[in-house]
Amino acid sequence: MAATFVSAGMTAVAAAAVVAIYLLISYWAVLILGWTAWALLGLSVPGGRRGRQPSR
Repeated sequence: MAATFVSAGMTAVAAAAVVAIYLLISYWAVLILGWTAWALLGLSVPGGRRGRQPSR
């Protein structure tokens, strides 16, 4: 991806920064939002998931 930006006229440092920021947002932000949603959903279910018997 950085090579594409460099070939389009960006400097290598700017292209590397853009790619690093993109990767941080696309991976870590989604990961953090997912863990937050998982925690909130676990808290909103009465009794949570602990001690639940499997259905047969």
